[in-house]
Amino acid sequence: IRDRAYDTDGDGVQDDLAAEDFVRSLGYDLDVQRGNWTTLDATKIAALNAADLIIISRSTGSDQYAGDAAEVAQWNSITTPILNMTSYLARNSRWLWANSTTINNLTGPTMDVLLPEHPIFTGVTLGGNNTVQLVDGTTGTGQTSFLGTLDIGSGTVLVSTGTSTCIAEWPAGEPYYAGAGTPASNRMLFCMGTQEAGATPQGAFNLTDTGKAVFANAILYMMGVSIEPGRAASPTPEDGKADVPRDVVLGWKPGEAVATQDVYFGASLDEV
Repeated sequence: IRDRAYDTDGDGVQDDLAAEDFVRSLGYDLDVQRGNWTTLDATKIAALNAADLIIISRSTGSDQYAGDAAEVAQWNSITTPILNMTSYLARNSRWLWANSTTINNLTGPTMDVLLPEHPIFTGVTLGGNNTVQLVDGTTGTGQTSFLGTLDIGSGTVLVSTGTSTCIAEWPAGEPYYAGAGTPASNRMLFCMGTQEAGATPQGAFNLTDTGKAVFANAILYMMGVSIEPGRAASPTPEDGKADVPRDVVLGWKPGEAVATQDVYFGASLDEV
């Protein structure tokens, strides 16, 4: 979900497409309808509930989403897991995931992994004391906005830096905090992308290779898919691609610490 188009560097190309391209490179189909979700009704809620995963893009402006109780309740009612990439929507002035309005803008910080056994870190090599570098501070002007609190109620902070929450998750069926709503499915905050004001290019995809690996794992995790160490990714042609020429060059991104991959051909997935 995204509602803004950015071209702050004036090159005629939308600034925030790289994140979409990365998700598609993992073999997923995206349904991007800009501006369609700022108000919800029964038809839109049904469409969201039919998805495998909802990704709230960093190019989504929180000011496009009212903070009234009725709308917040609608979003809480969504039964599809939500992976939210903007800290602004998590504030208690918007969707009330955390009881804070503080946002910290940081440039390429070293982060602390607080729960290294979590599935999103499968196959990811952590630094000393479980540190990790997820954001490339040299992308554009480098700033990324993080939730400026570590107190997230019923949730669990997975990655932090100083007083900032970088990645966190909340379970279904429990209020975010006292007085807040209750999500109908799992929610994850995955802060990434340059901030929408005062940064160029706006919405730039600024994950390091390690950050991309964690993000790819987070997508699988939120969809309830088992994350296998060494799993290949970014297939060429894309998964499910039709009308592929017979002479196409096959390619993929190898899994972590994998020396070889087995490739099988056939007309039936079950047989191969």
